[in-house]
Amino acid sequence: MLEPMTPDRTADATRTVLHRPGNALTLHDLQFAVPVMTVGMLLGVPEETLGDLVCWTSAFVRAAAPGASRADADAANEAVRELARLFGDRLASGGSTPELSEEDRIANTIGLLFQTHDATAGLVGNALVALARHGDGDIERAFADVLRADAPVQNTRRWAVSDITLGDQPVRTGELVIAVLGGSADDCRFGSGLHQCPGERVAMTIAHEIVRFARDSGLVPDEIGRAVRYQPSGNARIPDLRNVTTTEGMR
Repeated sequence: MLEPMTPDRTADATRTVLHRPGNALTLHDLQFAVPVMTVGMLLGVPEETLGDLVCWTSAFVRAAAPGASRADADAANEAVRELARLFGDRLASGGSTPELSEEDRIANTIGLLFQTHDATAGLVGNALVALARHGDGDIERAFADVLRADAPVQNTRRWAVSDITLGDQPVRTGELVIAVLGGSADDCRFGSGLHQCPGERVAMTIAHEIVRFARDSGLVPDEIGRAVRYQPSGNARIPDLRNVTTTEGMR
């Protein structure tokens, strides 16, 4: 049976991934690869498969991005098949969950990785940008600024399954509602109510460990605080750090 993703286990797993022998991590890796590897480790994925896990998750997410091609969709379908096979085997050996079918359990696990990929990348990236702008090395201040004014997920979409009224606005069955998460309500950064993100503590723990590692390793150059570009997205705010060079190598 898989153990709960407690903050202590999550922090330990993140540090294990960050300090794997032979690592030569870039800022882009810290944003995308490390969170996915960490969640994979918490899910019991073998260490030798973590690199594949990142590739499969990235392929799946890429097909949902603006401008995705037919080739992206084909690659995503193949990636999902690999992920379903991987987690079908893992979940089958981890005990039964009578409340969910095997298909639902696999879909939820893949969905967790999907959210980990972009949302945590935005959280890490925006915190790195805030840290560089402040210049004081204060991680807690950087995350406070991100959660207050630079949320990684700015909005999410919901479709009405029946006719409803939101405020004084009628919404018909099948119509789209955009829920804005990047406003001023501090309790909405990870959603709220029935649809609140179940991975808030996991994401925040992973992001804190990564940003602390980047700061202590000299991987937060001033330039990302002065001029930062963002990846194209309709709902996420993810700094594009692929071409950012650092003044020090990995320690």
